[in-house]
Amino acid sequence: MVDSYSSFEHCAKGQFSFRGPESRYNSMSEAVWDPETVSSTFTRHPAYDRILSCLSPASLVSMGRVSRITRRAVQDYSSRAFSVNRLLTRFFSDPVAFRSLQARTATLISGSFGVQLFDRSLYSESDLDLYPHSQHVREVGEWLRREGYIFMPSSFQPESFLEASAADPIMTGVNGVNLLPLDHYWTKSVANVFTFLRPSTDAYNPDQPAKVQIIKSKESPFECILNFHSTCVMNIITYNAAISLYPFSTFERREALVIGGHDRQASALRKYAERGWRMIAHSSPLIVLSSPDSVTFGDHFFVQKTRWTDDRHSWVIPLDMDQVSEPTPLSPTSMPLTWDPVMQNSWTLNADEYKHGVIYQDIMYSTARTSVLYYNYTVADEKYLEMLISFFRNQGKLEHSKLGPEGWTADTPQFWTWWDSVVPLFRQNYLRKLQCEPEP
Repeated sequence: MVDSYSSFEHCAKGQFSFRGPESRYNSMSEAVWDPETVSSTFTRHPAYDRILSCLSPASLVSMGRVSRITRRAVQDYSSRAFSVNRLLTRFFSDPVAFRSLQARTATLISGSFGVQLFDRSLYSESDLDLYPHSQHVREVGEWLRREGYIFMPSSFQPESFLEASAADPIMTGVNGVNLLPLDHYWTKSVANVFTFLRPSTDAYNPDQPAKVQIIKSKESPFECILNFHSTCVMNIITYNAAISLYPFSTFERREALVIGGHDRQASALRKYAERGWRMIAHSSPLIVLSSPDSVTFGDHFFVQKTRWTDDRHSWVIPLDMDQVSEPTPLSPTSMPLTWDPVMQNSWTLNADEYKHGVIYQDIMYSTARTSVLYYNYTVADEKYLEMLISFFRNQGKLEHSKLGPEGWTADTPQFWTWWDSVVPLFRQNYLRKLQCEPEP
């Protein structure tokens, strides 16, 4: 597990920064590093769990490099501290079954649940936010109902979940209706929010019902994540991995860059400020004015750089896949995906200067949407999108030639081929071409 901290290697210089109430570890005596003491301390769960729980991610990397003993201790601790199954037991009796549903539907977990996993913390009042692709919203909702969850419609939704998911109103401000979901999830990429409740199974919080919300996107789940109020919540959990997009700024520096700056974000920003995050305004010049090696505000947000979900700047934690079912082929003639679709998304955090020297930071991307891809993807670079479009046109013409005069029917999926499996091939080829291009 310690190998998954690659994004923190640049800040792991052998310095140990303990945080939290156990700050007395900041001035550890030299006796701690005596071989006998290390062997005694880091071979016992109670001892090293208490120490490692106080370390920041970069410090965990450093601790794992001290010796083979500490490395094994960090790996053992990480396997338990970053256990998604443990956190999911608050909401589901069988977390593995839910993660198999995730694999089948490419559903993402995000919001405060993702923060809790990476931060090794617990917000007892928090809910679970699910981001399925639009074609799987009903399947995920029906699975929740079979798990004992009850659909709780808002004032503008039908009583029946099947009717509500079919109606699918676009969330816009309308006078005289309940806009609670809109206020909470205000973002240009959210189409609808479906709330489910179930009596608590948490012995420590018996009066706190389990709450799960399905957030339906207009284009793709990842687009919703990119349009969150700030970078500290840009963390996602797939069926097989947990990914933090801005790990160093979020979990090492406890800083978040606000995206958008809309008034409806105020309550969410206040909540995360109360949880310990320092918020940087989206119109702040601090980021672009700082040099990359600045101690105060380094380029921890990678402004004007193309990012990929699983690039070296992200913190990717592989999850235990014991008994979790792998994704199935999207159709009889389609290749199965060995990765979650979210891994093939890209974006850029742009900084544009307007009059009076005001600088705005915004997430930029295009959406790759075509009838030969089952899922939609965000794309940062225009040249990469052009490469994809060329393939879409030719392959799309072939796929559509299979259709009869009646067009798409219930039998079409039996012979339609989805080409998501080749997206990594195009990405690899595009990045290889970029490396061969001369420096401007």
